[in-house]
Order: sequence, then C-alpha cells, then structure tokens
Amino acid sequence: MKAKFIVSLIAVGIIASALSYASANNASKLPEDPRTEAIAVVERYFSDLQNGNFEDAVSISDNHMYKDEKTTLERTILNNTHNHVEDFEIISVNDTDPRSVKVSVKVEESEIGELPPVTYDVDFKNGKYKLQLRTVIIDMNPSSPTYKEVEYNKNVQQVD
Repeated sequence: MKAKFIVSLIAVGIIASALSYASANNASKLPEDPRTEAIAVVERYFSDLQNGNFEDAVSISDNHMYKDEKTTLERTILNNTHNHVEDFEIISVNDTDPRSVKVSVKVEESEIGELPPVTYDVDFKNGKYKLQLRTVIIDMNPSSPTYKEVEYNKNVQQVD
C-alpha cells in the first residue's frame, strides 16, 4: 500500500512538471503570423488613444519613461488632454526578428499636426506582443536645420 502511494505521488509530480513545462513553452511560443499580431497591437494602441481608452492603451504597452503604471496612465491622460491623436498610419513593418517587430507610424496630432514617422518596437513577452514606448524627441522648429528629425533616447526616464 505504501509503495502504491509513493508511485502515485511520483506520477503526480511528473504530470505536474510536464504541465508546467508545456505551459511555459506555450507562453513563449510565437504566434503563427507575428507581423499581423504586432500590427494589431499598434493599431489598437493608437485607436485607444484616439477614442480616449487610455487604460486599454496603457495595458498593451510598456512605457519605459515612467516609474509605474499609475504614473504612465496619469501622464497618458494629461498628454492627450490638450494634444490628442487625430489620425495615424502605419508606414512600414520590419519583422526580421519576430520577437521584436519594428513598426513605423506617422501620427497626426490635434495641436501639432502631422509628425514624421516614429519607429516603435513591438516585443513578444510572456506570450503576447506589447508596444514599447520610449522617449522620442522630434525637432518641430521650422527654422531649425534638423526640422522634423527624430531622435530616440532609450535611456531617458522621467520621474515624478
């Protein structure tokens, strides 16, 4: 009887390990069409900004500029109060690395107008794609020699 209990316990342990391994593999398994999935995330993000669904936009993005999700949501709302997304267009997609798809987007904002295309990383993490938001500086001074140039500062973090 004791031997049957030990064998049953070992069998349960093996099954639990197998299920855990399968679950971990499924979470890291890329979708069949990474390009389409990444584009869908970008379209949803900018549509959410257009429609004022800021919580949804924050939930499908990783914002590397702010210290936490609460601050990210507050800043997203504040940034879109006076100058919101009027329109957007995906210009190009580079899916050479399906774990980090590069999507270039041209945005038109209510106060500033049309911005030059900005390239976003859409990274596959924990079984889903998330838009990676980083500090981007766009020179919008028409008299500047670098007018409409885009500069990416990946290591800049804003703190409150």
